[in-house]
Amino acid sequence: RKHTFSESTSQNQIAFFDSAQSIYPDTKLHTSETPLMAEIQPNSGMYRYLGQLFKVFLLVEENDTLFIIDMHAGHERLRFDILKQQEKSQALMIPIAFSVEDAQAEYLQQHMEELREMGITIHHVQNSSWELRTVPAVFEGDPQKLLPFLCGKRGHANQLAVFLFATIACRGAIKEGDDITPDQAHAIIQGVFQLKDARCPHGRPIWLEFTREKLYKMVGREPGAYNEDKIFSTDARRT
Repeated sequence: RKHTFSESTSQNQIAFFDSAQSIYPDTKLHTSETPLMAEIQPNSGMYRYLGQLFKVFLLVEENDTLFIIDMHAGHERLRFDILKQQEKSQALMIPIAFSVEDAQAEYLQQHMEELREMGITIHHVQNSSWELRTVPAVFEGDPQKLLPFLCGKRGHANQLAVFLFATIACRGAIKEGDDITPDQAHAIIQGVFQLKDARCPHGRPIWLEFTREKLYKMVGREPGAYNEDKIFSTDARRT
């Protein structure tokens, strides 16, 4: 399975994600009780699902390779991709006024359409004065907390929606200790196997993989050595 893990996620990005968690309160949107099949529409694939390990990992065999999938990271990434594609917004009853420096004003002008596509609408009133008029439909926090991002004090504005959606995706994804059905497991497995960059939104790899050859080396076994076991009887192996 050809997948790459991008190394572009920096420690600064992870710290930025952590700071964005304060934007949203705990949300019940798409909780772990929501059927995964309603969120994810995967294609069928040739693999064998072996089961759940420690209520954290999904074990999958495919083409002489064992995949150990972090079910939370996988579900989080799939939810993130879905949320990021949503363009719905909700209008604020009273627009929120804010001011920015000239350099940031130019930046906002250049990215207004991009922000609008993410559900964030801003309006230039005059000089350094701006208004925040809409926020993403899934947003349930205090709109005032969006202003530091728009004012350039917490990273570029075009990063805002990415990290906010990652926060929602994380809080709504299945958690360690959750029991999931085989159908839910298959939805996650098939979904993450379609990813080109198999990492969760804040940079962690979604799975580890071990080829048959690698596992053999780990236990000191040579390929084909299992055939030699046949020369021993069952009783002999028990002694």
